[in-house]
Amino acid sequence: MKKATAILNILTGAVLIAAGILGLIQACTERSTDGWN
Repeated sequence: MKKATAILNILTGAVLIAAGILGLIQACTERSTDGWN
């Protein structure tokens, strides 16, 4: 059970990190497109 919870914690952490990175990329692309236009 400990291994399962550890894996779940790692997966949730990876998802949160991926979501944060995607959010930063979207924000940067929106800013860059606004700047170019």
